[in-house]
Amino acid sequence: MDALEDTEEPTLETHRLRNQADFAAKFFGRLAEYKYRLHETVLVDGRLVITDDLPIERLRRKKYLLTELHSTLIPLLRNHIISLWQALWGPNRLQIGPASTLKLVIEIQQKLELTLDRIICVINDIIPSNIYGTENTDDQHFKEFKRYRIVRLDNSIRQELKDALADHQARAQAQSVVHLLRSIESVVKWSSESELHEIVDDWKSKIEEMSTEVDGLLHVVDAKNSPYPRPIIELAHTFIPVVKLAKIFFHKMTTDVMAKRKLPLSTDMSSEQLGKLGEYVGDIRDVLSGLHSCLPSIAGHAHHSSPGTISDELTGLLTHFQQCLVLVDIYIIPSCTDINGCSARNSLKTWLVTWITLFYQSTHNAIQACNSIPEDWGFAP
Repeated sequence: MDALEDTEEPTLETHRLRNQADFAAKFFGRLAEYKYRLHETVLVDGRLVITDDLPIERLRRKKYLLTELHSTLIPLLRNHIISLWQALWGPNRLQIGPASTLKLVIEIQQKLELTLDRIICVINDIIPSNIYGTENTDDQHFKEFKRYRIVRLDNSIRQELKDALADHQARAQAQSVVHLLRSIESVVKWSSESELHEIVDDWKSKIEEMSTEVDGLLHVVDAKNSPYPRPIIELAHTFIPVVKLAKIFFHKMTTDVMAKRKLPLSTDMSSEQLGKLGEYVGDIRDVLSGLHSCLPSIAGHAHHSSPGTISDELTGLLTHFQQCLVLVDIYIIPSCTDINGCSARNSLKTWLVTWITLFYQSTHNAIQACNSIPEDWGFAP
């Protein structure tokens, strides 16, 4: 802060400005040290204990607080962060002197701190204690107050936002502001958007991953450039339609089903079912992402990726998709297509029947191709 010095000899005003600058520089560090929870997590024999139950009647009485959170407080916090960034790094910052900039920064920080205080008060009023327990199997009637949402709202403020504030202090603030704004957006989503929003975002990311997987397999089957022997190339050929059909499924769900209209705030799924849906798709991703990477191991006769293990994983893939499809058929399609009437729903179910037939046939072809390669086959030295 040498620009604050008017003379070579430090003045009283210079000392005051230096102290203010030091106080302002440690601002986000102080915010990260806030106590974000009224009651600390309780551990008994190493297991989490829920210290305060959250009955549905209590949560419904606090609905106005959720509205205040996503419609007023979080937008205010976002605006304060952006204003602070503009004051420190914006193009107009050089037009005013360092003393005026410091004054503006401190004013914004005070507003930001008051807003964060209120956010913490609100979340402590809604969720006063630890709720990290087993996902409920029968809380469908809780609607927007299911444990699935409340746990993630709690985490978005008490963990993600807190960590982002600490990161904003530890790193160059201009670089970490995007991370901080992303954590703020997470709070908005869990306090006001559909409980399916995270699932939709995750499925969209899976589409990109599957595109990469297909590209890798296409490179393998390129006979002119492929480093693999013929049996491995033929095996890779059978993997391609499996990955492509999986990609088509997730694209159909995220564009024609879950993005055709505004997603419902809640579905008839329980918290456990919502969590399981995420797990099933994660299992699907794990199998599909390993199809390309397993080929060098199979070709080299590595023990951790034999044709038999890949065959077992493909069989498991069918199970994971079956589990996923049950929830999609019973809960997601009725929730996301009822506005279009029975015709659209029946058309979608017809599409699903066709897709299932093609996917199961392609997967069984890949399984047979794996089984046709002897377990002791390989060309490793």
